[in-house]
Amino acid sequence: MKVSPGATLRGGNGSTALVATPSQLDLAGNGGTVTGQSVSLYNTSGSPVRVAGSYRQIGPEFPIGTVVTENVSAPDPSLPVPEAGATAASPITFTVPPHVGRLDLDMIWPDPANSNRLSIELFNPGGTLTQESYDDGTLATARRAGTIPNIQHIEVSAPQPGRWTARILWGGVDQDLSLPPVAPGTYTGPLSFRVSGQDWITTPAARPMVIPAHRSVSVPLRVAFPGSPGDHPESVQFTASARGRALALPATTVTSVPIARRTLIPSSGGSFQTLITSTVGRNQGGASVGQVSTYNIDVPAGASQLAASFRTADDSPDNIIAYYLVTPAGTVAASGATPDATGTSPGTVTLSAADPVSGTWEIDVELGLTTSGKEFTQAVYDTVTVTGG
Repeated sequence: MKVSPGATLRGGNGSTALVATPSQLDLAGNGGTVTGQSVSLYNTSGSPVRVAGSYRQIGPEFPIGTVVTENVSAPDPSLPVPEAGATAASPITFTVPPHVGRLDLDMIWPDPANSNRLSIELFNPGGTLTQESYDDGTLATARRAGTIPNIQHIEVSAPQPGRWTARILWGGVDQDLSLPPVAPGTYTGPLSFRVSGQDWITTPAARPMVIPAHRSVSVPLRVAFPGSPGDHPESVQFTASARGRALALPATTVTSVPIARRTLIPSSGGSFQTLITSTVGRNQGGASVGQVSTYNIDVPAGASQLAASFRTADDSPDNIIAYYLVTPAGTVAASGATPDATGTSPGTVTLSAADPVSGTWEIDVELGLTTSGKEFTQAVYDTVTVTGG
């Protein structure tokens, strides 16, 4: 027997919720183009609902206040370590304006040994602990270097406006909270702290429509690909409002359908940037991988060479970034890393493949477990060239 989506919710279920099919759109296309898609919406309620759709994506960061720099101090080793962790620097306060979509906090410290664990505990204007940072890095030993990432990041959606407080502590290890706090570190250098905000950007996606009770409607969408290669996530938000007798139900419900958009590198090649933000120093199955940025290019038949060059300004030994050129079959054709100890320009590396097979190639930019802690974000400048074809 074929059962319609939401059939088990019939009979005055008290909901205006929609069921979307598919639940996510995974799309790839050339920059500046638009693709036609559709999403089926099923009305689970026993009454008609009015539905409107809009695209939503997060906007660029804007500063909240100025960057704060403090010196980290090691606490008195004779004193017991507090449950939350020993204080590493003075608390930092800042004011969040109204209607901020997302709050971003970043903290960095340039410890070349990557062996000092620091964390943030964030309290809202009412004094409630709202968020805390963590990492999965390890302390240095006599046999191996530390993998603490030298960077901490926190996000808070729809933050309450007002005066917030950040406590800077020795701690932040990703472990059960019932375990004893970690021992304080020994780092006593500078620490920098930055607060940013982001707003949500919305644009119309679909004309308002009425979906009858227990019925489906196919909603046409036109999804645009931004010009720069890489991933550009957004979502389409379907807001359902009760109508007629359903007015006793909740006024509105929102169904979100994620849209994973990947803009391709032009098949003739081109230049673009990779924004490196953060890592938690997590060793994934033995692989030393932090942030991963993936790109695709459709290589035409008859090409004699595919080359990808990468350049980064930070060539510190503890700021390793790996690069991979992957064939359509999933085989790594070439790999490299910065800093490149064998070249005269340690921040630059070039990968190439002769007579590349036609099809969709992949280029990966992978941050290692650690950063140098010298900058909040860093850019990798990428250039891809296709010869022949």
